[in-house]
Amino acid sequence: MTSDLARRPRSLAPGGMLVALIACVVACGREPEPARDQPLGAGTLLERPNIVFVTIDTLRADHLGCYGYFRPTTPNIDALASESLVFDQAYATMATTLPSHTSMFTGRYPLEHGIEMNIQAGGNTFGWKPGMLSFAEVVKDAGYTTGGFVSAAALKKETGINKGFDTWSDPVGPERRAGDTLAEVLLAKVNNIWLYPTGIAATILSVMVLFDAQLFAESLLNVYYVIMSIYGWWFWLKKKNKAPLKITFADRFDWMVVGLISVGGWLILFATLKTFTPSTVPAWDAWVSATAWAGMWLLARRKVENWILLNVSNAFAIPLLYQKELYVFALLTLFLFIVACFGYVGWVRIVTKETDEAY
Repeated sequence: MTSDLARRPRSLAPGGMLVALIACVVACGREPEPARDQPLGAGTLLERPNIVFVTIDTLRADHLGCYGYFRPTTPNIDALASESLVFDQAYATMATTLPSHTSMFTGRYPLEHGIEMNIQAGGNTFGWKPGMLSFAEVVKDAGYTTGGFVSAAALKKETGINKGFDTWSDPVGPERRAGDTLAEVLLAKVNNIWLYPTGIAATILSVMVLFDAQLFAESLLNVYYVIMSIYGWWFWLKKKNKAPLKITFADRFDWMVVGLISVGGWLILFATLKTFTPSTVPAWDAWVSATAWAGMWLLARRKVENWILLNVSNAFAIPLLYQKELYVFALLTLFLFIVACFGYVGWVRIVTKETDEAY
C-alpha cells in the first residue's frame, strides 16, 4: 500500500512521538475482523494480537535513517522500518510530553482533555471527563491485560496518565535510562505468580543443603527467605499497591541498628552454634548471617548502604561455601555480589539526581 502519507511496508515513529514509554498490552495471536455488530474485542483471548506502543523523547524524524538521514544513527529502528509501515507525515498535538501522550491515549486535542503542559511546569493532573475514555481502558474492557513502562518523570503515575493500566512502572527520580526501563519490561514479562511457589521450593531445598553442610546460620537465613517469599505471595494475591519508600542514605540511627544487628546477632548466633550444634565454622557462619540480616534491614528501609552490608555478607560467604564444597552456591553468591555492586551504583545515582532536582 502506498500513498502520500504511508509508503511501502516499513515502520512507526516520526519525530512527533515523545518520551520513552512502552505500553504493553498482553495477549496472544491474531484477531479476525469482527462483524459490524460485534462488540470490540469479541472472540477468545487467544485470537487477540499483542499490542506494543513505543514513544521516544525528543526524537527528530529527520535524524532517522529510515527518513533519509545520511548518518547511521538508528540502525535498529531502520531495520524495523524496512519491514513495517512508515508514515511520512505525522504530527503531535503539542510539543510537550504529557499533553501529547494524553492526546495519543484519548484521541482528543489538549483543549478537549484539559492537559496543556507538564505537571512540573504547573499543568493539571489528567482526569476522566464524561464520555472520554483512555486507550488502556478500552482494551482492558475488551479483555486485555495492560502495562506501561516509563523512563521520564513527565509521565509518572502522579500525572494520572496511568489510568486504566493494570501495571505502571515509572522512575523513582526525575528519569531513568531506557535500558533500565526495558529491564522492567522484561521482568514484568516473567512476573508470574507461579514464580513464588517455585522460588519457595528452591529456597527450601537450599535450607536442606546448607543444613546438611552444617552451615546452620546460613540455613536459618534461608528460612527467613522462605517466610518472606510466602508473604510476597500473599501480598501479590491481595494486590496491594503501596508507594515504595524513598531511597535515602543511612543516618546515625540506621548505623546504630546495623551495629546492633551485626555485632549482637553475631554474638548470639556464634554462641548458639558453638553450644548447640556440631558446626565447624561457627564464627564464620554466624558473621555471614548477621551481616546479611543487617543488610536486609537497611534494604527494607530503602537505604543505599544495604548493598554494602549485603556484599560484606557475600564476600565472606563465597569462600565459606567453597570451603564446604558447595561450588554452585559459591558461584551464585558471586553473581549476587556483582548484582549488589550495580545496585549500589544505581541507588547512589537515583539519590544524587533527586538531590540535584530538589535544588
